[in-house]
Amino acid sequence: MAQEAAGRGIGGALLSRAKAESPRLHLRADPGDRAVCRFYRREGFSEDGQGADPAGPALRFQWRREDEA
Repeated sequence: MAQEAAGRGIGGALLSRAKAESPRLHLRADPGDRAVCRFYRREGFSEDGQGADPAGPALRFQWRREDEA
């Protein structure tokens, strides 16, 4: 995310929309990007292990709607 957009609620709004449209979401984050990992945890995602993507190591996160848990 561009630094000038950080803290403006854009990411939260996008995740809210995605959550409204899907009972489950899975994503990956750079483990070194602590701010992004905190954001996902704050948005209700939990860590689901580690993996890799083309950019390198990644933490996997998942979210499930409460009625899907």
